[in-house]
Amino acid sequence: MGAVLAMLILSMLGTVSLNLAVLEIESMGAARDEAVARHLAEAGSDLLVQWFHDPSSAPGGSVKELLTKRFELPDVGPSFFDANGRSQFSGTPDRPDLLYDARRPADDRLMNDPSIGWF
Repeated sequence: MGAVLAMLILSMLGTVSLNLAVLEIESMGAARDEAVARHLAEAGSDLLVQWFHDPSSAPGGSVKELLTKRFELPDVGPSFFDANGRSQFSGTPDRPDLLYDARRPADDRLMNDPSIGWF
């Protein structure tokens, strides 16, 4: 009777240990994915700030066109804002000024190509 009780307790402990190990593996995978997503977002924002400071470093096409200062102010020179203080950027969450889509081959190459891609 004692041996059966000991086997029951040991099998319950083994089951609980396996369950905890599986949960830990899943938790570490989620933490890894979260860290990758955070680093990718930070790299993207750093890259965009670099483009604002040095538009010549931006890739050609719509990005370079978007980052060209469109307003010429008499006392300031080229500016992203007109004389009334309105920005040349008018994007909204529904209609951004610039949108990259990995389904488009050119955008996918810009983001993921090892020789010219961002990341």
